Amino acid sequence: MDRLQDVARDVWADPIVAASAAAQAILRMLDGHWNSPQAEAVRELRRRRADSPFILAVTKTVLDSEPNAGRAALLVVMEQLDDRTWADEIGSRIAHHGTLGVVSLGETTLAVLEAARDLGGASAALFTDQRAIARGLTYLGMMVEVAPPEEAEAVLLPVAALMGSRMWTTVRAADVALRTSLLEGEVVVVSHPLASLSARNRADFRPAPTLIDVKI
Repeated sequence: MDRLQDVARDVWADPIVAASAAAQAILRMLDGHWNSPQAEAVRELRRRRADSPFILAVTKTVLDSEPNAGRAALLVVMEQLDDRTWADEIGSRIAHHGTLGVVSLGETTLAVLEAARDLGGASAALFTDQRAIARGLTYLGMMVEVAPPEEAEAVLLPVAALMGSRMWTTVRAADVALRTSLLEGEVVVVSHPLASLSARNRADFRPAPTLIDVKI
């Protein structure tokens, strides 16, 4: 349970890394003697990290079922946390574009760009209007231009959580997405599959104050 408390406190950790750590700790609890205090520790983690759709997904699996069924469901979620095929799927969709707008150096954005590069999109030029982001993109070996991202053929919209057409992202990313649509460019939603909220997780989700919800 100490590891769950560490995860609850470390709000700056990579969301997927934090969710993986929580899942591993819960798995050890399930393999031992699962009892009411342990279940309450999981509920407490869920309350304290209601900003993370990944931790909501992890905790829901064990709170919605008996321990034996919960263990099997948790293993499935752990596999999803480690799986990167979702990035390959988005990468294949954008690999043919000549220009791509980038508004973030987040893990999901970089995973998709790496996939696109490896799938034949290495010749694409990346547009960003922030020099810090431009410097962070140079490791990809792709052309990087300091230019308005909305002027690219497609813009990557990083999404922290989503449910249907409703998505949570930053004000800046939402503004760029709107300008892209007005210019008739393509807005490509970039999100991990576990960022998709179930009805229960949507009810409990408390987005970070830096996020707004939009409909695309």
